[in-house]
Amino acid sequence: MHLKLRLVLIAFAGIAIFLLYITESFLASLIHTKTALPAHVWLPEQSEWHSGMENGKCIPHNVSADALRLIDDLFLFQEPERCQPELFKEVCRLSPRIHAITCDNMCKSYKIGLIREQNGTTHWRRFINSQRAEAFLNRLLANGNHRGFAFVDCFVRQEQTFTQLLLLPPVVEEKRVASDEVPLSINIVFLDSLSRAHFKRMLPESVKALQSLEKSSLVDFRLVQSVKHRTYENVQALFAGKLDFTLNPFGVYDLPPEPLHLEVLFGAYRRRGYHTLWLEDLCWQWEWGLVKDLLALDAELPMADRWRRFQAALERAEVERVDLSLASCHVLKSLNAKDPFGKVPVVCFNGKLGDEYFLDYLHLYHGAMAAKRQPYISFFMSNTAHDPSGLRAKNLDSVLPKFIRSADRLSNTLTILLSDHGNSYGPYPEDTVDGKLELYHPFVFVVIPDQVRARLGPAKMDALRGNQDRLVSFLDLHYTLLSLVDPKPVVPLEHRQFRVNERGLWQPVPENRTCAEVPRLQPNHCICQGFEAPLTNRSFYAPLADYALTRLNEVLSMQFRRGNSRSVASFGACQKLVGTWYEHISEVRTQASSAILTMYVHARTALLEVDEIFFVILEIIYEDKNVVRLLSFDRITAYAPYAACVDEGVQLKLCVCSKRKSDMLPLGSVSFNAPSELDALGDSRCLEKVSRSHPDGIIMEIVNLCREEATVRIKLEGRNMISTEQRQVQVHPFAMHLLFVSIKQDERFKWDYRVYLKPIS
Repeated sequence: MHLKLRLVLIAFAGIAIFLLYITESFLASLIHTKTALPAHVWLPEQSEWHSGMENGKCIPHNVSADALRLIDDLFLFQEPERCQPELFKEVCRLSPRIHAITCDNMCKSYKIGLIREQNGTTHWRRFINSQRAEAFLNRLLANGNHRGFAFVDCFVRQEQTFTQLLLLPPVVEEKRVASDEVPLSINIVFLDSLSRAHFKRMLPESVKALQSLEKSSLVDFRLVQSVKHRTYENVQALFAGKLDFTLNPFGVYDLPPEPLHLEVLFGAYRRRGYHTLWLEDLCWQWEWGLVKDLLALDAELPMADRWRRFQAALERAEVERVDLSLASCHVLKSLNAKDPFGKVPVVCFNGKLGDEYFLDYLHLYHGAMAAKRQPYISFFMSNTAHDPSGLRAKNLDSVLPKFIRSADRLSNTLTILLSDHGNSYGPYPEDTVDGKLELYHPFVFVVIPDQVRARLGPAKMDALRGNQDRLVSFLDLHYTLLSLVDPKPVVPLEHRQFRVNERGLWQPVPENRTCAEVPRLQPNHCICQGFEAPLTNRSFYAPLADYALTRLNEVLSMQFRRGNSRSVASFGACQKLVGTWYEHISEVRTQASSAILTMYVHARTALLEVDEIFFVILEIIYEDKNVVRLLSFDRITAYAPYAACVDEGVQLKLCVCSKRKSDMLPLGSVSFNAPSELDALGDSRCLEKVSRSHPDGIIMEIVNLCREEATVRIKLEGRNMISTEQRQVQVHPFAMHLLFVSIKQDERFKWDYRVYLKPIS
């Protein structure tokens, strides 16, 4: 009897085990079924996908208590280096009322520097007394043979005492406008690398100036989503309405693939009789600014040819004048700098902040245009806030309040004060989630004087005000500006996915718009709460971080070998990256069949034990086969210091280099605590497998130790698995290639894989 009972129990146990297996297999099979995919299959701690909207509205992120403490330490209790206004000296001055220049006789002799029209450099002329210097300057003022400024050197005895930057109003060419009534003018001031939150915390006087305007005069767009945390893409969207969704965007130090198409907006305005002005505090002779973004940069050419090339590019871009921008080379040279980024604590000249000169020149320019009843669109880009410390922006608070109040008195001018993104470098964006999110939340303030409001009319003004608390982008602003001069603007098909209006912000934008419906070039964070679901850092994500870094190493190696074809090494001075940690993981579920995963990956090299941080974007596609791929990446930590040792052909943002060379084939590294294991591939003398096993996944690479190219065929099978989609790999001589990654999809079920590798001769 006992024996029969035991047999029955064993039978029931066998049936139970079989049913459990069938059930588990069935559940695992659901992972491969597109229609039955639960919202949290491979991200089990997320209960449901959130659109980033609350009651149909975008809610911006709140700053954490830890971030607030760091903000206090980094910014509020520290002061930047400042200019010394008491050192300002003026020997010549412009009297606007009589439109004349007078010079003091305090100097023994004078030198006046102007832009030489043959090559764009500063040409100097000496004058033995103040009367001759004054007469020369007044002739310039009358005939307009200047670029909006003159440098005046004052000599006492034989030594130069100081240099004054004297601003000269432009001589305006009168154009015939398309209507009897002078059209509205547009005045844009663009503060690079300054987020909305940083503007509010660092510029209290400017905030007060904005608040002092009549409520009807100020429109504050509080939910602006940046296109990308780089200036080029945001300006291209603003001026040209163009968006480049290339998965491998150009590097910061590379020339862009195409020029900024300023002519789209500037050309539309010029055809309506407008004047166009572009000002920037960058030197055209160096590698940044408009000369680069218009693809006019060629440092190998003689200076005269470089100047002609730049002038031709400006003409194509419909930029009439750059005026005071051309003073930047001499100003920066006086500071022993070629650009205002990083190394310059503050850009001062003769005791005054560089931005003050530009804002004063805008005042002269606007006045000259108003006197001749000429419409204009002016654009000034300031790079004062573009510094690693985040402190230098405080200097703007000494000059912006005056500009803001004066903008409300420009009776026929619409003024837009905006930024493109937040500060990319420094402890705040590198060490906190809040700093990373803030990077994509710029500001847009629009100052609309009484007369302009009356001309716009109540419908447009109501739409502007209604859009203040809705999610908007620079693409909306593009159509807003374009529609003022284009009576029939057309939104192309590729822009309709972003739900933009033909007249931009002059019409209501959708109240329930999400970050999936505004242009965001990856990597990018949504400024709305909940659109990206934060996930807990766990070992479950280690193989995904390892995969992303392996792909970056593969690209790095490929670039090195292309640029150094005679080398037998896989890496050069730019060394192989080894993973140390990953953090700030988020998921965006845009549709049932796919998900976007973002994470910050920390890496270092064998020779340099300093963590570099990469922001990576992965896409997981749930179809018949669950596939993972690296969509895009960016470097969070500064990489300019490696420019001196980067290998030929290697993109700088991938490089962590040293003058010492790494091993020819660095095979035995430990990445994310997973050691690399080496094993020969079958009987091959040349091919070695390099695998790293994680608790929830495996990464396998192949190394070719010989001079002949090889091909490896891959067949990967398994269950409850996400993997790369590759059937065969070409393995170049002395190179490493990713074979595959296999990662557990759902922690709740068993995971296994089988791989078959076959060398093909």
